[in-house]
Amino acid sequence: MTLNNKQILNLVLIANANEKIGGGHVSRLLILAKEFLKINFKVYLLTDKNSELPYPLPKIEVIRVDSILNFKEIKSNIDFPIDVTILDGYNFSTEFEKSVNSISIVTCIFDDFKNKTHQCDFIINQNLGVTKNDYTYPKSSIVLSGEEYTLFEDQILNEATKSIRNKINTVLVNFGSYDIFQLSKYVVQELMEFEIEIIFAMGHSSPEFLIDFINSLSKQIKFSHKIYPYTDLLSLMQKADIVIGGSGSSIWHRCILGLPSIIISQSDDQVEIAKHLEQNNFALYLNHFNVLQKNSLKNLMSQLKNNNSILENISKKVQTLFDGNGKNRILSKIMNCYSIKKSKYVQKRI
Repeated sequence: MTLNNKQILNLVLIANANEKIGGGHVSRLLILAKEFLKINFKVYLLTDKNSELPYPLPKIEVIRVDSILNFKEIKSNIDFPIDVTILDGYNFSTEFEKSVNSISIVTCIFDDFKNKTHQCDFIINQNLGVTKNDYTYPKSSIVLSGEEYTLFEDQILNEATKSIRNKINTVLVNFGSYDIFQLSKYVVQELMEFEIEIIFAMGHSSPEFLIDFINSLSKQIKFSHKIYPYTDLLSLMQKADIVIGGSGSSIWHRCILGLPSIIISQSDDQVEIAKHLEQNNFALYLNHFNVLQKNSLKNLMSQLKNNNSILENISKKVQTLFDGNGKNRILSKIMNCYSIKKSKYVQKRI
């Protein structure tokens, strides 16, 4: 898909990233932003002043505001026509969405929760088991739901090697960009008696708390361990036989690699995802972070070590979930809508 080389269009992304909500909202928007950059869009990210972005954003102009929920402030910081706006977050009101519609030709929102009302052209939920009937929206809106619209980085699709896991020698522990609840400590306590290798992928949260904790238990720990930055996640996933982590956006990356997961949910939206994955034998759901029980992970790991078929069955099944074309489908839908709406919108704006 290409546009006239002289025609520069504007894409506005609106999302936050911080210790409380993690970095997933911004991260998945950036996957889609890279596709828009390829077709001659200029990309802007509107985010709060205290937002902690997961990594440098080349070719994207960051505009910081006091609150991305304040439409008047959003509008006052934009002095250019908006062609496409994509929101990602759970606190945007329908009135806010209507206001964005008034200044953007096409408006989209990513939402991981069901049973909500929206006023956007596109409602995107890439989680399994979601249908258009799970939302309330205008007749003109389109719901893009399920695994057909899951987003993957080019690096995952081009460089990743799929393989069947049927034994546990190496465990990857990752709880997103931020280990908000320091769940890595729980994993250490539960697995200290296993003679395995554990790889910890740490994001913005300092690894110091984990290093100090492991050192305090060094005489009891039998596993070997290494701590790596979160930015090296793909290579770490390819080394692992299983991942212990949340059910945020990285869960889909594990699936496409054939990498089984033990899930500890960290937020309300992750609970339904985790339950659905376990019910369909795509993952193992331990529990929500605040109700974890002593020996639960230890017992599950012992079961997996003694029964390789559980791991192997999950590994085979998850590889069939995705074809990797989700971002292309979303881009195509948005641009088709843009082509239809732009002439009417320009006449209205004039």
